[in-house]
Formats: sequence, structure tokens, C-alpha cells
Amino acid sequence: MNREILNENIFLKESNYLLQTTLNSLTSGIIVLDKNGEIVFKNAAFAEFAEKNNYESAFGNNYLKACKENPDGRKIAEAIGKIISGKKENYSYEYKYHIGQKRRWFNVEVIPFKGLGSFHVLLVHSEITEKKLIEESQKNLLDNLPYIIFRIDNSYKVHYISPAYERIYGKVNKNLPIDITSLSLPEPLLIKIKYKVESEVNDNGKNIIDFNWESYPDGDKLYNCKIIPELDAANNVETFLLIVNQFGKKSIKESKDIIHYKNWKQLFVHFPDGVVLTNSDLEIIDFNHAFTNIFKYKLKEVKGKKIDDLLVPEKLKHESKAYNQKILTENYMREKTWRLKKNGSLVKVKVQAFPIIFENNQFGFYIIYSLIGGGNDG
Repeated sequence: MNREILNENIFLKESNYLLQTTLNSLTSGIIVLDKNGEIVFKNAAFAEFAEKNNYESAFGNNYLKACKENPDGRKIAEAIGKIISGKKENYSYEYKYHIGQKRRWFNVEVIPFKGLGSFHVLLVHSEITEKKLIEESQKNLLDNLPYIIFRIDNSYKVHYISPAYERIYGKVNKNLPIDITSLSLPEPLLIKIKYKVESEVNDNGKNIIDFNWESYPDGDKLYNCKIIPELDAANNVETFLLIVNQFGKKSIKESKDIIHYKNWKQLFVHFPDGVVLTNSDLEIIDFNHAFTNIFKYKLKEVKGKKIDDLLVPEKLKHESKAYNQKILTENYMREKTWRLKKNGSLVKVKVQAFPIIFENNQFGFYIIYSLIGGGNDG
């Protein structure tokens, strides 16, 4: 009997040591609270963070009291209180922690559990700074695109209008959705858009419709329009993105926007690495000169085709699927790999990609290809 107890004690000690070693090896800050908010455990990452930021004296032993010193902390403390009282099952919250010029963001997960019969709360603080900076860059990119972007449903109600519209036409009605006829686009152009949607998009929802329209009678404005269908689960066209480039001669506002567009286009075209813009199905919309220099494709040859079908070697298809999943789950991907040129030879590249998201909806992807070591064929 004594041997059994001894073995059990040894097992518990070994298990406890293994658990603490595991928790201390994690980069996320982990603490465990009792039902009164007292800290009963903190891992090495949290202890180090608290020490570097002079939190030892601030936190003391009671986490809830320390949290009430700032607005984000009060929200977390309130949620923990609800979890302890059984009014809430779990909680997740993103918060910023900026010191001087250094900007950082964290996410805290709060999870209740019972340990050896006692009620405890587990908090996991994970740094998400890279994710937030990528989100900021995506928003800045979309807000500064020279294109006007609309999301429109099948009844021609507009659910999203990009900032470029306001730069050109002035104040915009923010009470969306609005009817497409409320837009300050020329009525003949709106008629042309409807015709294109009804005659071409609905026939083949996978198509990207690309057309130009010149205003009459004096032709003072030229519009380039792209219509990108968005499909529902049954592959029916539910909504579509309308991307409009407007070029004009008369309006000062329009002239400024043309300059803005030309500057952005020059950056895109002359960017030293290969850059591809795709829709949400990874079908090519546009790419720059550097992409052509690397892979030898011309845009008119491959526009609308899936980027992976062109560039990914058969033996790396599974890898590419994993990369695509990483983009969707982590909003960013950066890997070194091999890709196919037009002639079938391999080139070593670094691939970076992120989704373009607005209004919590995915519009497409930007993918950047950089040659590694001169891109020697393999």
C-alpha cells in the first residue's frame, strides 16, 4: 500500500514538473487565478514581461485589482468576474500596449477550469503585433487605392463604397445600403454595368468582366470597369465587386486623383519584386513587369487563370494548399519555395502573400515573389 502511495506521489511530482516545464517553454504569458482573482501560478513568459515592465508591484497577488487601473483592464476584469460567477463561459479580447514609439498588441483568452476540485481561471496573453500591423497595412492599402470599389448585391443595392469615391465626388451617403442609381456615376455607365452583369456575370459567375466606357459627346472622361462576381455556397452569384478607374480632364479633384492613381500605378508596375493581384479564388487580375521578368508570362495570356495552376509544381501542390490555408487563418504567409516558369523550369523564390479585406469581407490577395540567390533554376 505504501509503495502504491509512493509511486503515485512520484507520478504526481513528475506530472507537475512536466506541466510547469511545458508552460514555461511557451512564449505566451500564462497565469492561473483562483475564484478571488488571486494569482496562483504564472509562467516564465508572464513573469519576465511583468518584471521588464515593472508590473510586479502593480499586479501584486490580485490580478483583478490591478486590472482596474486602465479601461482595457477593466473590461478584462469584468469578463473574468462573469466567468467566475458562471454568467460567461469564456472570453477573448484584443488590447493595445504602446510605450513611446513602440507599438504592441496582445490577445487574452480567459478559460475556466477545475483543478483538484477547486475552481480556477486560466489566462493566456499572446502577442499579436505582427497581425495588427498587417491589418493596418491592408487597410491603408485599400484606403489609398486609386480605384473606386463598390460591393453590390443582385438587387443593385450598394453595401460598400471605398474612400476613393469620396476623394473624387465629395461627401458620400454613409447610410448603406443605397440604390446604385444614387451613385454619382453617369447614368449611361450605370446602364452599361447592369447590362454587363445581367448578360455576362449571370451566365458564368467565374468570369471577371473588364470593359472601358468613354463619356459622350466630348469624351472628357474614360472609365475602366472590372466586375468580379462573389458566389454563395451553391455557386450562385450573390454579390459582385465593381472596381472603377476614372480618368478625367476638367475637374481639379479628378486631376488630383489621376496623379494619385499614376503614382500608385508606377509603384505597382516598377516594384522590384513580382507582384500579383488576384481575386478571392486566386484568379489573376493584374501583375507587374517584375512578375513577367521572373516567370515570362504576359497578362493577356493568363488573366483570369488560377495562379497556382500556372506556377506551382505538381509535387508541391500539397504545400501550396497549406500556404493558402495559412493566408486565410493567419492573414499573412511568407515562405521560401520553388515555382515554375512559363518554359517549365524551376526558380527559387520567397513568396509573401496576404488577403485584401474590407468591411470584414475578403476581396482578393496580393502575392509577392522575390528571387532567392539570383533565382537559379533547379
